[in-house]
Amino acid sequence: IDWQADPSTNAYTWHVAKTGVDTNGGTSLSNAVLTIGQAVTNAASGDTILIWPGDYEENVVLTGKTLHLKGMSREVSKMVPATGAGIVMDDYCSLYNLHVEALQETSAGIAVDCAGTNGINIDRCNIYGAYDGVRCSSSADNAMITNSLLRGKYDALNISGGNNGKSLVRNCTLWGD
Repeated sequence: IDWQADPSTNAYTWHVAKTGVDTNGGTSLSNAVLTIGQAVTNAASGDTILIWPGDYEENVVLTGKTLHLKGMSREVSKMVPATGAGIVMDDYCSLYNLHVEALQETSAGIAVDCAGTNGINIDRCNIYGAYDGVRCSSSADNAMITNSLLRGKYDALNISGGNNGKSLVRNCTLWGD
């Protein structure tokens, strides 16, 4: 998959790999950046970030951009930060085929934080938070979470405040520790 604009949306695909270097362009696997954070910085709203196999020990903040993060497989494309939330989502962002694990055993240990967002999509992901797996609260609306495994020490999935029955959770396994 080379770096090219989708002709219908003018969106690009960026590559992140453990063999990458953050000064690379991120335009292909052979020119991949090393960190998801660098790909987020390079990307524009509507772009896709392709995450090749590896353990990425970083917090990813998507605030201000509508991005789509896709892993090769939720068994091998892993985001495992030592502290804080794994991913902080923004409106209309999506996660596909990823493993996200937040290890911090405080309220900051939320694997995927989409509080206050609209239209997020999580599909085919393994998500574990040492506090919460996925938090969609504070007027989050229109969340779609499908075909995923959600696990948290306190809540596997926290949907509250403002959802108005417009969120969908389908074909998921949820459990608390």
